[in-house]
Amino acid sequence: MVGIVVVSHSRQLAQGVSELATQMTRGRCPLAVAGGLMIQIIQLVPTQLP
Repeated sequence: MVGIVVVSHSRQLAQGVSELATQMTRGRCPLAVAGGLMIQIIQLVPTQLP
């Protein structure tokens, strides 16, 4: 069971926020991290995004 899901375009940012939240909750709240973009998406111009 997950209490908080941290989502960001940056994997490093999502992991950092997760570490901070873990410290703030003293490990009592289960966390999941979803961060980072696939390189193909980064290379698209905004008008090409679905």
